[in-house]
Amino acid sequence: MDDLIDRLVNRLFRSTSLLGKVLYNSLLGYFIDSLDTKDDKIKYTAKNINAINSLDRTINKKLAPNIDKVKKEAYNGLKSVVGATFRQTFKAAPSKSEFETQKILDEVLKHAGTTIDSRVDLKLVYAELKEVALSEMSSYDGISLRELRRNLETRIVDKDIVNKYFSRWTNDIYSQYQRVAANEVRKNLGLRFAVYSGGVISTTRSWCKKHNRKVFHESEIEAWRNKNWAGKRKGSGYNPFYDCGDYNCRHRWDWISDELAFAKRPELREKYG
Repeated sequence: MDDLIDRLVNRLFRSTSLLGKVLYNSLLGYFIDSLDTKDDKIKYTAKNINAINSLDRTINKKLAPNIDKVKKEAYNGLKSVVGATFRQTFKAAPSKSEFETQKILDEVLKHAGTTIDSRVDLKLVYAELKEVALSEMSSYDGISLRELRRNLETRIVDKDIVNKYFSRWTNDIYSQYQRVAANEVRKNLGLRFAVYSGGVISTTRSWCKKHNRKVFHESEIEAWRNKNWAGKRKGSGYNPFYDCGDYNCRHRWDWISDELAFAKRPELREKYG
């Protein structure tokens, strides 16, 4: 599962970086067509200000096919993760109804599609680019198109502005929906125990290192809501079944049968057997 999610995250990262390059080329064409120059300078005029403030409507239409491609890739990746989660979790209780469980996964994917639609959005990117363009135009001498183009290329392409905003969700979305799908399936199957899986890397939180590969009852997992550790968000909103170690956590809950849980952690039999 870890390898699958890593591949999907890297693939999505490449697609969003490509979206940034298309954005740069489209924006450059828009500026050439829409901005007035005087003495080879773009001045802070009413027409130019209006053109900058209106760029998102025009550019978004041009980028629509590329935006849809990113949405489709993210959704197909989630389908792969959810499908793999279904197959893995179902092995722990094969006697249950596969049809009923599949209906649950369909609901998870429906919710995922809505989430993707809301997150593949360039509003914050456009807002930053407008602010940059207007600020540079507002100097007394204005700015040349060549200078504006160079500055935008640095910000959009070199600094990868799209991933600057998209990384807030691209790094987590596959892991989060994997956990949501696993939790919904396990509830339908009546599974009560899970292994905290995901391994340990250089950036693993101490909390996750401590609990990695250990078995927990659902009530013990629930108790994580009231625990604190370095890297856990403050305040409400944390759900241990969906968030594990919290932001950018690579861990997940692998749900297992009672028999396997008791074999791995014998003291659980007396308490939950």
